[in-house]
Amino acid sequence: MMTPVDLLTRALVDLATKGQRPRCGDPATHDYWTSDQQAEREQAACWCAGCPVLDECHAAAAANGERFGVWAGVDRTMRPKHRKGSSARPSGRAPPVLSPRSSFTQPNPKTGVLTNEQQRHD
Repeated sequence: MMTPVDLLTRALVDLATKGQRPRCGDPATHDYWTSDQQAEREQAACWCAGCPVLDECHAAAAANGERFGVWAGVDRTMRPKHRKGSSARPSGRAPPVLSPRSSFTQPNPKTGVLTNEQQRHD
């Protein structure tokens, strides 16, 4: 019998065979899912919407008791509460502004190279 982690791995491999990957696998933004900055994790959670492996991701995170990072659109990070008067350190970078067309990447039809459909707006 396959475990939830096995099922997630299989879903990711199946996605890769189609030339796709989930947004959390995008080299340009993958750090957001495990960022120390809450705002970046919130952005990552939003990017999970529509992910083709969302259900498998949720099941794997629940089975493993994940307590850090964004899994299936949920920030599971357990952080100690800041004392009154303390503030979180800003990351010094703003999240990129992306179009909401897709939450996973597609291969470029001309080159076959995986590229992010969601382009930065300059």
